[in-house]
Amino acid sequence: MGFKFELERKAFLNVHLSHIRDVCVMNITLSADSALIDRTRQYAKAHGATLNGLVRDYMKSIVGVQDRDEAAAEFSRLAIQSAGGSDGAFQFDREDAHRRERS
Repeated sequence: MGFKFELERKAFLNVHLSHIRDVCVMNITLSADSALIDRTRQYAKAHGATLNGLVRDYMKSIVGVQDRDEAAAEFSRLAIQSAGGSDGAFQFDREDAHRRERS
């Protein structure tokens, strides 16, 4: 893969990933035992997080939502690392790509 192609692909990914729309953020109120909240805040502080961040991350984990920026960064990393993995002899053939095997 040529250097110019690599730069063009990175520029393409950066431009398109920067146009992802912002999301609306809303506040919620939770009720919990004060001792539980205190212990959770201590845990969060010890791990460089906040109680709010822990709750948000937990909610994302149970519904399978990934942070927009994390998802974009992961996509970009995989696209850059994975592209161009075929050997130099490979040549794309549209007919082969659309051919269906018959039983």
